[in-house]
Amino acid sequence: IPPIPFTKEELELARDNNQFLILRLDKLPDGTLLTMERMQTLLQGKLKAGPNHKVLYNTDWYANEDFYKKDTHKLSWALVAKETIPNTKSKNYLEQTEELLKYARTITTDDTPFQEALDEAEAEFIQIKPQITPLIASNKESDQQKATNLLSSLKITKLLRHNPSEVLYDILLRLQNNTQDVMTKGEYIWTNTRSSLGYFVNVGYAFSVGVDVYGSRPDFRSDRLGATLSRSV
Repeated sequence: IPPIPFTKEELELARDNNQFLILRLDKLPDGTLLTMERMQTLLQGKLKAGPNHKVLYNTDWYANEDFYKKDTHKLSWALVAKETIPNTKSKNYLEQTEELLKYARTITTDDTPFQEALDEAEAEFIQIKPQITPLIASNKESDQQKATNLLSSLKITKLLRHNPSEVLYDILLRLQNNTQDVMTKGEYIWTNTRSSLGYFVNVGYAFSVGVDVYGSRPDFRSDRLGATLSRSV
């Protein structure tokens, strides 16, 4: 188990801002990676929420996707927001990113690695945003793909957003601990990962029928689709 990388001040600030501390394991004792596929196999029918509580809803469309079969998360401690960040629902991906950045500024302490990484990510975002804005506004499929490529490569996207396996891991751990918050409600989290179709993967709506997964263009908006903060070192 790695040492907790956050200072006492960071942990207290995270607690006061309704975040939880989580240890994400990347492998099983036999060395098997904890991919979404492996978590599905491992916990299907074994969740404390009940034997009829499925892990994942219909996996047909993404059964061969890398984010399901190959991608995982690193062994690390993370601070995660329990609720969707204010003003991130009913916004497109670019607008959500702006709100995430604003929120991150309110939960940051000075002279920490996170503060330094956030400064770098914000500077890059300010520089690239003028390229993304007209692409998001366009209805052309090619422009939406270009916007997705630019957004997914941004430091701020990688710094503050979950990848799909992290979302599922966090949801399952919360279910196992019988914790009720956004992770187990009828909302979706927009991740930092693209499917093979070129659009961002959304994970959520974690009811008894299983966690749902779908993909959407970066110009998409929904009152059930928001962003949470996930930060690790």
